[in-house]
Amino acid sequence: MDRKRINYRKVLQKFFVYFSLTVGAIIFLIPFFWLLTTSMKSGEEYRAYPPRWLPPLPYSVKTSPLVATDEFESIPTPPGLSTDTWNTILPALKDSLWARICSLKNPTLLKIQNDPVKYERFGDDLKTALITGILTRIINEIRDRISEKSPHEIIHELLLSDTLNLAKLILVWGSFLTYNQQNNNWIEKVPLDSIRNLKFTPKEEEFYLAAWSTGVEQLHDYRWEENLKRILDIQKPGRWNPFIRYYGKRLWTNVIAKGKHYQTTRTSPEIVQQILQGLHPERLDKNLVSLYRNLAISKMTVQTHEGKDWALPDTLGLEGLGWQSVTGDTLSRFNIDAKNCVEMVYDFSKQQNIEYQFFTILPIPFDSVERVILPVHGDLSFHEGWLTIETNGQVFQAQKSFEIISHAWMGAIWQRQIQQELKKGGLTLYGQQIIEFSADKSAKSSITAENLALFRLNIKQVPFLTATWRKFSRNYFDTIRFVQFVQFFLNSVILTILNIGAQLLVCPLIAYGFSRIKWPGRDFLFGVVLATMMLPPQVTMIPQFLIFRHLGMYDTFYPLWLPSLFGTGFYIFLLRQFFMTLPYDYEEAAKLDGCGFIRRYFNISLPLIRPALAAVVIFQFMATWNDFLRPLIFLNSQNKTPLPLGLFIVKIGWWNQEYGLLMAASVIMLLPVILIFFLAQKHFIESISLTGAKG
Repeated sequence: MDRKRINYRKVLQKFFVYFSLTVGAIIFLIPFFWLLTTSMKSGEEYRAYPPRWLPPLPYSVKTSPLVATDEFESIPTPPGLSTDTWNTILPALKDSLWARICSLKNPTLLKIQNDPVKYERFGDDLKTALITGILTRIINEIRDRISEKSPHEIIHELLLSDTLNLAKLILVWGSFLTYNQQNNNWIEKVPLDSIRNLKFTPKEEEFYLAAWSTGVEQLHDYRWEENLKRILDIQKPGRWNPFIRYYGKRLWTNVIAKGKHYQTTRTSPEIVQQILQGLHPERLDKNLVSLYRNLAISKMTVQTHEGKDWALPDTLGLEGLGWQSVTGDTLSRFNIDAKNCVEMVYDFSKQQNIEYQFFTILPIPFDSVERVILPVHGDLSFHEGWLTIETNGQVFQAQKSFEIISHAWMGAIWQRQIQQELKKGGLTLYGQQIIEFSADKSAKSSITAENLALFRLNIKQVPFLTATWRKFSRNYFDTIRFVQFVQFFLNSVILTILNIGAQLLVCPLIAYGFSRIKWPGRDFLFGVVLATMMLPPQVTMIPQFLIFRHLGMYDTFYPLWLPSLFGTGFYIFLLRQFFMTLPYDYEEAAKLDGCGFIRRYFNISLPLIRPALAAVVIFQFMATWNDFLRPLIFLNSQNKTPLPLGLFIVKIGWWNQEYGLLMAASVIMLLPVILIFFLAQKHFIESISLTGAKG
């Protein structure tokens, strides 16, 4: 029986240990999990409230237009209302909200409602999605103030039944001063010193300040406060603010709220009214663009080498919107964000490729055209658009596809030749896709006239798995595409290799001299090396900066790796302790065979401390890879910037609100650290445990 109890106790102890370690590991991994999932989200997804841990999968779009019915899961209950009360008033609120939505007469919504086929197809889904989305966003935006009334609102309601006149104000504020006719001056009756010691809660302070402001408004004299400050000689906020809080309290307690009941929370009709007031044309338009997703294109223009724009006319006379469907799909005039466009209705369940064409008279010779610009409103389908241009007997093909990766307006730009700097970076091109096009020498066009051109736009379906990959990897490719990420990465790699190589060259040799060779003053100098570990690096950074600047090495890599050639106290200590654990038998045998110090060091001792060297590599790699302060001080050129400083420079620039791109860059920066740790994990653990050589 006792043996069974002991076994149970051991099992419980192991279970508790493993459970604690598992919980601790999960808590430790939560920030990294958030970092990874945020790097896969779009701007709307990581700004959504309530936040989602996992990025949603893309829609499997086979027909367009469509309604994003899964964008919002449910309508949250406003604070201050019970679930039962909210469920009771919600149907009437939806009807009232839809009536107000229709009264705004949004052009896009009217276009949908006036199309019987389209409205019958998804009119109910659009209505439900719009009401759910608008209610969710309004409640989330005003959830902190939707249930509680502000002090000004409460005071206003109380004064509706009992006005605040000048006589009541004099009753409270008449005690400020007393006029002494004998001395012909004002005598202060304000206990300023005692007032400054009074403490109020933040909620009380809001009411007292609101009461003071209301009283001042009743005087209709903006100079009254300034005169009072001058008479009382109260000019500093440290004396004036306690003063108005104190007399605001007297006004609130003795006049405004005396014997009256006031309601601090809103009733159900008031909450409903506040929600309805949150609907405005901009909010409706934003929700409509987000939920009603369609593929549309606007007027096409061409641009010359000098940057001059030319609008393309069409033979149908539709103001540059004369696109036609080759595969028999529907085209209709539309209006999105006050921009005239053509809505392209397609159905991939019937055919795999959708083709449209645009026949036009060129305003300039096509040889002078540098780029073709087409505004595209996407449906977030991640499908591909391929452009072909036929003119003067030639066929020009796009080198890659235009990806429909947004449900907003994008700029599709086809250019003859993309400059090398745009291929590397292009910090001003976010929201646009620049695609290179060139002549297809193997194809001939039936359009032989020089002043005529035929543009063909082919929409190809992308499988769901491919769309999922493009959605989740988009931020990573955009990071490499719009930032000098490769240059930053290479700079960090170069500095890391130089620092690790310098430390591995110098530190083991110094540690070997301190541990295996006896010489006068060895222990004293080793103590000096240990003392350098007690100096913070910030202390020596300014002297180092002055030295390197005097040597002409400012804005070079030298200050970031040359100090490693002089060793690091911690690495020397670590390797010295590891050398001390090695048995002397191997070296004594080698010494009898005639080996000197250098040969014994390279052939015998150095191979035995590989675990400690792995620890040095890991520590130095992390120190150099994550170094931010030293490059900030010693570097000035952006092309020499390593990754941590480079991301900071970009973060304070044009994409400082694009957290998805920042998180993607952080994940890429974190991957080498994780990789090198797992590759050297075995040697790292051996070095920490100081096992030394076996046998």
